[in-house]
Amino acid sequence: MKYAFLLSLTLLLTSCLKDEYQAQILDNDQEIQNYIKSKNLTVQKTTDGMYYQITPSGQTGKAQVGDLIEFYNKLTLLSGSLIDSSFTSKNQPRTLIAGGFSNSIYNLPLSYLNVGEKGIFLLPSNLAYGGNSTDQYPAYSCFRVDVQIVKILTQAQLLERMKSDNNMLDAKTTTSGLIYKKIKENPTGKKLDYGYTGKFNYVGKFGFNYNHYDAATSAVVYNPIFDKGTGLTLSVNSGSFIKGFEEALLLMNEGEKIQIIIPYNLAYGTTGNSTIPGYCPIYFELEVPIP
Repeated sequence: MKYAFLLSLTLLLTSCLKDEYQAQILDNDQEIQNYIKSKNLTVQKTTDGMYYQITPSGQTGKAQVGDLIEFYNKLTLLSGSLIDSSFTSKNQPRTLIAGGFSNSIYNLPLSYLNVGEKGIFLLPSNLAYGGNSTDQYPAYSCFRVDVQIVKILTQAQLLERMKSDNNMLDAKTTTSGLIYKKIKENPTGKKLDYGYTGKFNYVGKFGFNYNHYDAATSAVVYNPIFDKGTGLTLSVNSGSFIKGFEEALLLMNEGEKIQIIIPYNLAYGTTGNSTIPGYCPIYFELEVPIP
C-alpha cells in the first residue's frame, strides 16, 4: 500500500509538471504571436517553436560543425530591453564555432543562415534560457535575436588565418598536425624531455578576437588572448599537458622560444572545457629561459 501511494504521488507530480511546462510553451507562443502582429512581421515557424524572418544575401553556404562563424548580433527581450549586442561600428563581430558552444542562444538561429544573410529570430523560453533568470531577464522569457553572418571559415581556413596573423606562413608541420616555428633557437641548450623541470613563459590565443576582461588593464578588451603567464614552474611528464602542448615542449631546448598552432584534435577535442570551446584550434607562444 505504501509503495502504491508513493507511485501514485510521483505520477501525479510528473503530470502536474508536464502540464505546467505545456502551459508555459503555449503562453510563450501567444506572447510571440502578439509581438509578430505588433511589429507587422512576416515569419515562418519551425517545428520546435521558433519564428524567423531571413533576408537573403544571394550567397550560399551554411556553417558545418567545426566551422568558425563571425557574426553581428543583437539580443533583446520582446519588451525591447537590450541584453547583448556586438559593436558593428567598431568592426568587432562575435564569433562562434559551430558545434563547439553547446549552450549558446545563437546556435539555432545561426544554423538557418547562409554567409551574408541576416535574420530575425523569436525564441520561446524552452529554446533560450528556460526557467533561469538574471538581473537582465526573468525566468521563462522569450527573446528576439537579430544576427547577420559576415564570414564562415572551415577548420583549414582558420588554421591558415592563424598562421598569417602570427607570421607563421613558413612554419613546419609535424606528422601529428602540430604547426610550429622556432623564433629563438639555442641548439646547444639542454633538451627538454620527460622528467625535465624548470620555468616557462607563455601566451595563449584563439584564432579569433573576443570581448573579455583584462586584469592587467582593468578593462574589457577585444583581442584573441585567453591566457598568459611568466616564470611558471614547468614539469614535463607524459600526460601532464594536452597532446599538442606536450609535443611542442619536446621539440625545445632551454633558451628557446617557439610558436605553435595546435589543431583541435591535439587540444581539447570536440567538447572543449570551461575556457576553450570544442573544435577550437589554439595558438601558443612558449619560452623556456636558461636557468
